[in-house]
Amino acid sequence: MGKKAKLDFAIEFIKHREELGTPFASSRYLARAVAREVSGYKRVVELGAGQGQVTRRILKENPDLVSLTAFEIIPELFEDLLQINDSRLTIVSASAENFIDYVPDFDCVVSGLPLTTMFRKSREIVDKILSDSRSAQRYIQYKYFPSKRLLKDYFEHVRGSMIWRNVPPALIYVCSNNGSESSFLKR
Repeated sequence: MGKKAKLDFAIEFIKHREELGTPFASSRYLARAVAREVSGYKRVVELGAGQGQVTRRILKENPDLVSLTAFEIIPELFEDLLQINDSRLTIVSASAENFIDYVPDFDCVVSGLPLTTMFRKSREIVDKILSDSRSAQRYIQYKYFPSKRLLKDYFEHVRGSMIWRNVPPALIYVCSNNGSESSFLKR
């Protein structure tokens, strides 16, 4: 990611602080770690796709992926996503709380939404997003604050890992409601 793209993201953070959660775009290390967790899933929904760092990496590292539907409500970031040329990608400019209206059939949800910030503003929106995500075989949340308590209210299995080579360091939580811990760690 070039300096201009990084600056553009920081400017969008100033304008949309509650929707973005951080002034820094996802690093390639974070994007790669998320893409690895998506491996093996065919129909993926991405909530809060931003400029598309994670989106691009998911598409690149998952050739068997059938569809990726990326949601982004910030117009300038939505425009960045439109630059990605991949027939498997559908980009939607709509609120993440309504994702199930657009994509009723999915097996994995990836979220870069700042749930903690959103929760303070609207508990109902966060509840709808997480409740609708429960039907996925896997839910992946990357965030910058270490609380997993909210996710444990919706998912039986929650494991986390830290990505230190990201500014700020990020946590990836991988969640599931299906089966035992060993089946949850499917690869």
